[in-house]
Amino acid sequence: MVKVLIPFLFSISILATTPNLLAQSSKQYNVQKISLDLRDADIRNVLKLIAEAAELNIIIGDEVKGKITIRLVDITWDQALEVILQSQSLGMVRIGNVVRIESLEKLRKEGEVQLISKRAHERMEDLKTELVHLKYAIAKEMVPLVKGFLSERGMVTAEEKTNALVIRDISKNIETIKELFR
Repeated sequence: MVKVLIPFLFSISILATTPNLLAQSSKQYNVQKISLDLRDADIRNVLKLIAEAAELNIIIGDEVKGKITIRLVDITWDQALEVILQSQSLGMVRIGNVVRIESLEKLRKEGEVQLISKRAHERMEDLKTELVHLKYAIAKEMVPLVKGFLSERGMVTAEEKTNALVIRDISKNIETIKELFR
């Protein structure tokens, strides 16, 4: 066990444990466990401490501010991070091996902007028409399912004689639909 003392921290312990000692929950957490006992600690320093213990690359947004008092004993670092983020109305986005932490509001706005951008790109993309022959499904019955994968401009019809779907949409969506029936 490694103990580290930091001015704002009473103690932190990093313990190596076996996988079968994981908390019984629906989410699978990492094996390495830590203990944190902090009073009025700066949230940015706590996040950096967890990142160091977990050997994470971390980017903390400017809106992440405040103090936190916590006592967590023998908890996995990712579970500790998740609980701390929830308690402070923060969220994280993992991009490769980097974790970016921002306020939930900022992450929500970024998601909306990405969605708007994606939809704008889809509206500009040329439509393509393809025939998808079905072997183990009835085309007419698959139309409602396929409609869920289409863009705003996309459309699908069933060709009963050949048991095929006639799909008109952007290339990416047609490829996704074709994968459903392979």
